[in-house]
Formats: sequence, structure tokens, C-alpha cells
Amino acid sequence: MLNKQSKAVWYGVLETPVLTTEVIYDPTLPCASSDKIYLYNAQREQMVLYVWHIVQPLLRELDAGQAEQVKKSLDKPWKKARKAFIADRAVVSQPPVVAKRKPAPKEDEMPTFDEPVDLDIDDGFGADYDSV
Repeated sequence: MLNKQSKAVWYGVLETPVLTTEVIYDPTLPCASSDKIYLYNAQREQMVLYVWHIVQPLLRELDAGQAEQVKKSLDKPWKKARKAFIADRAVVSQPPVVAKRKPAPKEDEMPTFDEPVDLDIDDGFGADYDSV
């Protein structure tokens, strides 16, 4: 049975009511979340994301002879799909772009306001509460 903590590549079969296909689990692939798993699906010829608790009962382990046969037949397409999968998820690490700020204006360059500002604000209550 497949164990997600396995350190070795696992070869098996995914058996559903509709179809049966060979799958490969590669522990070196980037992890999905804790409840999901990536498996190489031979029928689709790509890495597919599965929900772990749904797919786990549908996986069947192969005996040594069958696993070797699957390994030989799927080695090239699996490595090709694995390379594409990793390339799609490669994160290019670049420093964030920071916009340069203009220097603060000097005191003699600061704008001046020649007109007085009226701070008499009408609060809508009239003169009832103004002289308390």
C-alpha cells in the first residue's frame, strides 16, 4: 500500500469502476496540501492531483515483476511529464521592485496657502449646543 511518507518511487495501479491505469508516486515532487497527492497517470501521460482519502482505497500495489515491467514501459514518458511538471512550478526568486521616492521638498519649496481657511463648521444642531 502506498504511504505518502515513503522515500522511494512507488509503482501501482489505480482501479476505478470506469478504468484501470498505472500510476507512479514520486516523493521528490513538490508537495500538494496534506490531503492531496500528485501521481503520474499513465493514461493521461501527466501528473494528476488526487484527493488522498478518495484515491487511497483505489490504489493497488504491484508485485516486483509487474513493477519492473511498468517501470520499463513508463520510464521515458514519466520522466518527460515529471520534467514538465517541475518546470511549470518553478518559482523564480527575484527581489521585489521598489519604486524610488522623490526626495521631500525643501522648506523654501513647500507650497504656501495665502487664503485663510474657514474652520466654522455647521454641525446641523444650530446654536442649541454651542454654548454649554
